[in-house]
Amino acid sequence: MKHITWFEDLDEKFEIQTGSRTFVGLHEGLFLSDVDAAAYPFKKRVAPGILTIAFSEGLVAQSGLFHGAGLVFLGIRETRAIAPVLIGDTIRVRVTVVERKEQPEKGRGAVTFQHQVTNQRGETVMEYKVSRLIATKGGDAGLLGGLEPAA
Repeated sequence: MKHITWFEDLDEKFEIQTGSRTFVGLHEGLFLSDVDAAAYPFKKRVAPGILTIAFSEGLVAQSGLFHGAGLVFLGIRETRAIAPVLIGDTIRVRVTVVERKEQPEKGRGAVTFQHQVTNQRGETVMEYKVSRLIATKGGDAGLLGGLEPAA
């Protein structure tokens, strides 16, 4: 049985570390060809920043953090690409709570998380904030705008 992380479980001391993912490349010269990549500042093939975000969010989803209580993705902001993610790098994500606003009458709360993406050397390569609606324990948050949640 999977553990459900409710809104009440997410205080400013909350933190998880995801599993990891290794980058293998894309279909464009900078991302595919060592020769083409040599003409760019990093001199090696890199992963696009948006792919780093996508893989990072996938790792967070695979962690099970939002299973059963995660309701809605509200947005992403304050994204900073700090260092390149090179092809062959393996990333993981440290997730911490930075803000929470309970909506008890609606059985949910908005939580903003700081995501710190690091590579296999422990270097921070990206940081960003993500806001989500999370169900409260015992709340009727499964009903958003009268719609049943996906099974």
